[in-house]
Amino acid sequence: MRVSPRRLARPVGARGICSRVYFQNCPQSGIPDARAGSQRTVNPLPWSATRVVRRWSVFCLLSGLGCAFAGASERQAILEAIHHLENPRNLARPGPRGELGAYQFREETWRMHTSLPFSRAVERACSDQVAVLHFEWLRRGLERARLPASAYFVALAWNSGLNAVVRGRAPRSAHRYAERAANLAAALDAERRVAAR
Repeated sequence: MRVSPRRLARPVGARGICSRVYFQNCPQSGIPDARAGSQRTVNPLPWSATRVVRRWSVFCLLSGLGCAFAGASERQAILEAIHHLENPRNLARPGPRGELGAYQFREETWRMHTSLPFSRAVERACSDQVAVLHFEWLRRGLERARLPASAYFVALAWNSGLNAVVRGRAPRSAHRYAERAANLAAALDAERRVAAR
């Protein structure tokens, strides 16, 4: 049974079960189909997260890009891309929600990874160390959720939070942010490889 693309863009329930109103005949919804009269199983990932994973995997295969960031140079590229998006001029003043430093950390995120005072987030060396810790924490969380630890997904989790990404509830603005970060990271990584020759 075919589901219209308009219905695929609708929200997913909190437990990853598609809403009866929008996905009444969705083959992966777990909701009975009125015509078939049968209960179907629930997809382990929310419908929107499954679509994102499939699209990103196809993009990586077609473009020849490696999805998983294994080495320090790839990590450095994505962190530099995030820095360019978050605070390219290294401003010391706090952001609209109290974010500080090169990566615009919130105080709660800073406290997850270090006992240093939050005021030290404006120092680039301290900010870089916490950024590496946060990057690795996000990477491990994505791998536990069986999502690729790609530049796109790391940036998506960086912007919208790991739980939002795992549940498929990242906002559109976070997806646009992740696309920009992934493109910028790929460009930075390519520049580094050319310079290393």
